[in-house]
Amino acid sequence: KESSLETIETAAQAYKENPSLNAYESFNKAVQGVEYVGIEAGKYYRLRNSERNQGLYYLTWSNGKFSGAEIDKQDDGQLFCFMKDEKTGKFFVQNKKEGLYVAPSPKTSNVFTMVNQTSGAGVYVVNSTMEGLSSVECQNGTVGSYSSFHLDAGNKLVAWEPASKASRWFIEPTDLSTAL
Repeated sequence: KESSLETIETAAQAYKENPSLNAYESFNKAVQGVEYVGIEAGKYYRLRNSERNQGLYYLTWSNGKFSGAEIDKQDDGQLFCFMKDEKTGKFFVQNKKEGLYVAPSPKTSNVFTMVNQTSGAGVYVVNSTMEGLSSVECQNGTVGSYSSFHLDAGNKLVAWEPASKASRWFIEPTDLSTAL
């Protein structure tokens, strides 16, 4: 992000001008606050789970439910668009196959569902690590601390806590664009 770059450059310059523990800690804090995975409006992404099936399962919407499946480049159920909510700056997550939106996160360990309109959709943020792993976390769900996309051992998308390995995703851009 441009603002992240400015923050890092400012902290780096402050350290160069006055090398100190305080300036060094400020620089480290600026680097740690960077958005590592950028989401672009108007693009489709695939979400590959970092844990299940040795990291080969992609989030898939099929037959009215979410599951993990190996990549199928012809399957629009594996394509998701992160649409920015103009009010909050956060995202609605829309699936290409049926144009439905991911609903707010359900109770802990319950399955995620889809809704027809943004008015009933979940509002999400993407938090990333330096390793390129991301958690997709609902901001208006049922249980705040257990609000992340998590592919459970039964191959269902459930609400769980973001630090779990199966709650971490590689968000892979495609060369497909939306009509937005």
